[in-house]
Amino acid sequence: MGADVALVARDAQKLAAARDQLTATHPGSRVLTLSLDIANHKGAQSELDGLLRDLGGLDVLVNNAGSMTLGLFSEITLERHAAAMEANYTGHLTMTHLLLPAIKESKQGRIVFVSSVAGFLGIYGYSAYSPAKFAMTGLAECLRQELKDSGVTVSVAFPPDTETPMLTYEKDHGLAETKALAGKVKPKSADFVAGRIVSGAMAGKFEIFFELESPVIRFVKAFAPRIFFAVIDRIIR
Repeated sequence: MGADVALVARDAQKLAAARDQLTATHPGSRVLTLSLDIANHKGAQSELDGLLRDLGGLDVLVNNAGSMTLGLFSEITLERHAAAMEANYTGHLTMTHLLLPAIKESKQGRIVFVSSVAGFLGIYGYSAYSPAKFAMTGLAECLRQELKDSGVTVSVAFPPDTETPMLTYEKDHGLAETKALAGKVKPKSADFVAGRIVSGAMAGKFEIFFELESPVIRFVKAFAPRIFFAVIDRIIR
């Protein structure tokens, strides 16, 4: 779409590779990078301020960082629970808080939170992951209301299983019950999910879904919870 892009992530080498790839395919756009761990945000304000100066402002913030921690609640240490919340929620909270003034200055400011189906559905084995995604969904709902008069549009995306390294990790380490709940749903490609996020956010949609099943699940869970959880319990048994 001709935008200049800033990529923020931890791994400087992967950032450089992504920058080179995007620059080669989109020579008309600038691609800036910043190596930063959003879960450890001390000093992040000054680094982000420098990035904003180089970028010349900010129209769109996409919060898409995350990590996967799987296992039974009682077998995951408190430290790992806390780290999962930092990576999957607090980091996004921090980035949004620090960058909101710049987004408000834009005439087309948009904030996008990439949540998950696990952001409205607690799943067996996801006790360290799902609560953080629920929190992200709640934050998006609050900001949608608070920023309505500021001209900033807020979107929250609920992608299903997506073909990424995180899904590969889940397939290798997921519990049998978790896999049973996933059923035989075919994962979506990362390109498809990214395209839907961009088109949904630019269209001003608050909730972004990627297939029919997810909104149906959310609807049935809300309006027929006894039936819904009876089905879930049967699958787990």
